[in-house]
Amino acid sequence: MRKLLAIAAFLLTSCVTQVGDISFSEQGERVVYPGVVGEIALVTLKHHADVKTRSLIFGEFVTHIEGIEGDGQSSFWAFFVNGEKSTQGAGDYVAKDGDVFEWRLTRRSLTGGS
Repeated sequence: MRKLLAIAAFLLTSCVTQVGDISFSEQGERVVYPGVVGEIALVTLKHHADVKTRSLIFGEFVTHIEGIEGDGQSSFWAFFVNGEKSTQGAGDYVAKDGDVFEWRLTRRSLTGGS
């Protein structure tokens, strides 16, 4: 319950765009939506947003959400369930009662030592 309150506080204090049950941060680099019990998290996201994926051996890899790219090299879309980074892919995660899903565009440093 505390995790859900923390997510709700984030949404209330951040500049967000609300489209139905899905919220987008001001720059579009964070997406939050409630799970639909019994539905796969990625399916729910695709119902509410323009999503592009790439098929990999382990499943679908989200490359774009609402036109914002996670190229897999310098940035990627990370999937969270109830505020915790998920160990299961969104294409396999079946929502349980009270689940809140979040996608964060995560940037990596590509600079290495000399």
